[in-house]
Parts: sequence; C-alpha cells; structure tokens
Amino acid sequence: MRRFALWLALLLLAFAILGYAYWTQQRTASYQLSDLRLHILTSAQPAPFLLDLQPRLYSSDYRDLATLHGKLAGLLRQAQEAQLMSSDNLLVLPEHIASWLFLQEEKPQLYAAQQLSEALPLLGLSHPLLWLQGKLQGEQLPQQLIRHKAQRLADDYLWLCRQLASEFQVSLLAGSLLLPAAEYRDGRLHTNGRGAWQQVGLACAADGTLLLPPQQQPWDAHTPPGQLQAQMLRQLGHTAAISLEQASLPWPLPGSQHSNSRPAVSQLQAHPLQP
Repeated sequence: MRRFALWLALLLLAFAILGYAYWTQQRTASYQLSDLRLHILTSAQPAPFLLDLQPRLYSSDYRDLATLHGKLAGLLRQAQEAQLMSSDNLLVLPEHIASWLFLQEEKPQLYAAQQLSEALPLLGLSHPLLWLQGKLQGEQLPQQLIRHKAQRLADDYLWLCRQLASEFQVSLLAGSLLLPAAEYRDGRLHTNGRGAWQQVGLACAADGTLLLPPQQQPWDAHTPPGQLQAQMLRQLGHTAAISLEQASLPWPLPGSQHSNSRPAVSQLQAHPLQP
C-alpha cells in the first residue's frame, strides 16, 4: 500500500511538472486598444524642427513588435497631418523606448499589470530557469530576459528605426535599446547576450539608411538620462534647447534611480533645430 501511494505521488508530481513546463511555453494572443491621443505643441519659428515625441506607452504596447510599430505610427500619422513630417526635421524618440521589447510574447495577464512589481512574479513563473540564473548572477529577471532575447531585440530595434524613418520620410533619432555588448557589422547589430551592459542608440535618414554608426554608451542604474542622445545630436551637427530624458515608458527600468514622468497623453513638441 505504501509503495502504491509513493508511486501515485510520484506520478502526480510528474504530471504537475509536465503541466507546469507546458504552461510556461504557452502564449495566447491578447488584444487591447491603446491610447492614440497626441498633444502637438509647435513653435512659431520656421523649420527645421527637432520633433520631441513623448509617447505614453503601456506594457500592452510591447506585446509584439507590430503592436509597438502600430502605436508609434498611429501617433506619427497625426504629426504628418500637421505637416511636421519632413526630411529637414529631426524626430527624437525617448531613451530606452526599445528596451521594453523584452516583454513581447509573454503571458497576456502581464500586460494588465500596473506596476513592475506586479509583473515580476508572473515573469518569474514563466521563466523559472532565467529567474534562478539571475539570482546566481546578481541580476534582475528583466536583465536576464534582455540577455535571453538580445539578438531578437537588436534586430527588432534596427527594423523599427529604419521602418519609421522611411515610412514617414523623416530623419529619426530612435531613442535607445539596452543590450549586452553589441557589434555592428554587415548591416546588422550582433550580440550573443553576454558582456557588459551598453545603451545602444540608432539614427536613421529619411530613406531608412543609418545616419551614424550605432552609438554605444556603458549603462548602469545610475547613468544620467539624455547623455547618449545629446552625444548623437552633436555628432549630427545639432544642438537642442531642451533636456532630452527617458520618459513615459511602461515602468521605470529595474534599479533605476530616475523618475519616470508620464504625461496624461502622448506629446509632440517642435523645437528650433540649432546648427
């Protein structure tokens, strides 16, 4: 009898483990409407402009690359209707706008989370081995997910920059992506998911080609916002009379000491572009 009870317990445990393993691999489609309201603030001065787009983004906007592109394209169409999309103007996206693509194709319940603290337990259940690896290496689970998906994120970020620039015929400073050490060669960002953290920034011309080689800056939780974008603006031969900061992302980056201001709706401000 005891042997039978032991075998039954082991069988139930095996079924539970197999069921849990199956659950971690399942991803069901989720559909949520996103807020496409855009408040445009224009300058009375003549073009060219630096177009500072501060999109109000939600975790659900990152459920896949097509959704993020659709959200940004929906906002930029409104700017296009306002006659602001031009190759003479420079569109600037917030720093780390691509970093949160590590959320793509996760459990649909995650996209309803209002705080990162609510999402982390579900991410941990979905990725137990990455959670354990993070504990052993002293990194948080989002960092482990970025390492795990690093090459895909690099490819997605490069595609997003080129697509938005060519689609709307505008020069684009495409924010940045947090990556382990990456190298640009043969028209692609290459990373193996290992190495020190770098903030990678891309700038694309209106035809989708790169205006600069991808720029990299060492990153940790105390890195001041805006440095990489300011550096890239200088290399493009411009300055801007604004403070470029990370803004309006779903949640603050793990461990970041910087505030995450979130306007009520997405905003686009047109500032004189200074040579």
